Amino acid sequence: MGGVETVGTRETAVIEAGVIGNNSPIQATREYWYADTLGVNLISKRQDPRFGTQTFEMTEIVLSESDAKLFTAPAGFKVIDLRNTEAITAPTAPSH
Repeated sequence: MGGVETVGTRETAVIEAGVIGNNSPIQATREYWYADTLGVNLISKRQDPRFGTQTFEMTEIVLSESDAKLFTAPAGFKVIDLRNTEAITAPTAPSH
């Protein structure tokens, strides 16, 4: 899909007749096309007669390296890396 290898998954759920006041079974389907190399779903589709069809699709995928200046903080801004565990101190239990 768009030059990216994907894995598709389809989930189907049926709400039996009478469960929510429905006269006949309701079938809802969710479909995903996941690109492991990008870590995202390129297509996510939901079909449900109660809500209609919703489709989310990534388009214009560019696999080249992004321009580094897109990730540079503007002048006057400071980047704080919250993954730095050394800066985090654990609370101490009160002594009695």
